[in-house]
Amino acid sequence: MKIKMIYTIVLILVILVLGFVVTNRKYFLSYASNYKVYNENGKPLPIQIFHRSINHEYGNADSSIIEEVLLYIDDEIDMNDGKYNNGLLSIHPNRANIMSSNGGRHIFTKLGKRVLFQHDFYMTDEFRLLYNNGFNYKSKDEEPIKFFIAEGNTYKFNTFAGLKAYGDTVIVEQLDGNIKKEGVYKLDK
Repeated sequence: MKIKMIYTIVLILVILVLGFVVTNRKYFLSYASNYKVYNENGKPLPIQIFHRSINHEYGNADSSIIEEVLLYIDDEIDMNDGKYNNGLLSIHPNRANIMSSNGGRHIFTKLGKRVLFQHDFYMTDEFRLLYNNGFNYKSKDEEPIKFFIAEGNTYKFNTFAGLKAYGDTVIVEQLDGNIKKEGVYKLDK
């Protein structure tokens, strides 16, 4: 009788965990094996890459779906650069731009150096441009991104904050073909 009760409790827990995983599957992250990230000299950067699609508005199933390539910058790198301090960048392939996700890298649960899942479900559904000609920043000089180029099979942008120690340019290469939308942003002084 006692063993049957234990099996029942374990079965209920397994069903609950599976239900949670199925309903929140977009928040579990898997590495994007079709991308690599390196600097202008070809040296790999301490950035983990994830690919996913999310609803733009949390809880609204009818909202637009946003495809994003998440760049999770290693925790040991100080990304404090004026107004920007979160260490999580989001490239939107369908729009050819780079943004920061609200909440940054602090909303993810890690096991050692491995990022497992997003524990604050609503936070990265909102984004902020890192270059915007003075809308979020008082002057263009405050913008962390001075250039962003999406062409061929690569995204390129300048390093800033703690990434400057690794070179001048971050290159995110899609290994299985060309990117979806090309575009160029360069800071005009």
